[in-house]
Amino acid sequence: MLFAILAGHRRYAYMTVVHGDQVAMKSLGMSKIFSEESLRRALARMDEQAVQAWLRPALMSHWIGTGYWNIDASVKPL
Repeated sequence: MLFAILAGHRRYAYMTVVHGDQVAMKSLGMSKIFSEESLRRALARMDEQAVQAWLRPALMSHWIGTGYWNIDASVKPL
């Protein structure tokens, strides 16, 4: 999943492109890349409360510690 996110993919269906990328797999030393369906099944088995308890402190310390949460009102999103 991390490999797909780093490749800029935002949907499960786009993981099919990463799944067939033999060059990236070999260059990263991976023996195989899981399919999108394998990822869906793995995420469905995860306990949501346990994941939040594990992830929330790490995310909060990162975002608050770096100041990324400050909003610049002078930027106009298009």
